[in-house]
Amino acid sequence: MDEFHFNYNFDNLDLVLLHKEDGITREEMIYVFEKPSHRVIQEGGPELTDIVHIQTEYTPKRRIIRVAYVSDGETVFFLGAKIADEEEVNKYYCGF
Repeated sequence: MDEFHFNYNFDNLDLVLLHKEDGITREEMIYVFEKPSHRVIQEGGPELTDIVHIQTEYTPKRRIIRVAYVSDGETVFFLGAKIADEEEVNKYYCGF
């Protein structure tokens, strides 16, 4: 099976502020995106670039973060990231 390779675009984010406030890095967001998951919700549409994906995953930093992104099939445009609160962990990570 061929592996998919994406370009990553962080232009919509203030990476310095994101790291300063929550310690979230580019690498952590890419890790969440690349992790196979059933914990993805989609909003918007109908065009592929209009669908916002929000993925909730456990990271190597031992915490659960939520990452929002859109994709055109070649490039992933990261829109936001945050540490999941208790309610988000229960609903989007644990599924209850």
